[in-house]
Amino acid sequence: MEDWEFPIQKEGMRAWLPLKPPIAQLKSGRYRVVARSHRVHTEVEVRLTYQSQV
Repeated sequence: MEDWEFPIQKEGMRAWLPLKPPIAQLKSGRYRVVARSHRVHTEVEVRLTYQSQV
């Protein structure tokens, strides 16, 4: 695994879906995200930005 992966899971769902930066559109709800890489015990900063479409 060379690149970082950021799977995301919506509350109440079992499946983890790939999050494709820099732009991903998600339905309203509560989510959790994890970072996966070949590097162990590495600190990573994850920034999620919410932008209203109204």
